[in-house]
Amino acid sequence: MTLEDTFYPSYKNGIATRKRILELIMARPGIHLRAIVDELGIGHGSAQYNLLRMECEEIVRCEPDGKYLHYYALREELPEQSYPIRGTALRVFEAMRSNPSALKSEIASSLGVSWQVVHYHAKKLKGAGILQ
Repeated sequence: MTLEDTFYPSYKNGIATRKRILELIMARPGIHLRAIVDELGIGHGSAQYNLLRMECEEIVRCEPDGKYLHYYALREELPEQSYPIRGTALRVFEAMRSNPSALKSEIASSLGVSWQVVHYHAKKLKGAGILQ
């Protein structure tokens, strides 16, 4: 039993879902979110979460076009080990991504956490190469 199996029971499920999404994006470059959801029969939230993870890991890129977001593959396979971003780390990443010029104190206030928590997660995300 691996560490991921012990602490992240849905870890392998997420990787399997990301693999299916990546295969679909490679087969149909420029596909949009609704088409991914419909073709794979997965939930909208699951698709969004996994696409965000794949975008963070530079596996796919997203290009907005009007009201749609189109996805393109940057790699042909998933990396061996995927850094699990969840909970507060994911919320910090999303806040920093949506407003890169925001101060840590502003992000902390919007998330309802201390600036130290934001600093901690930002440092971890930078160390993992997810943030620059």
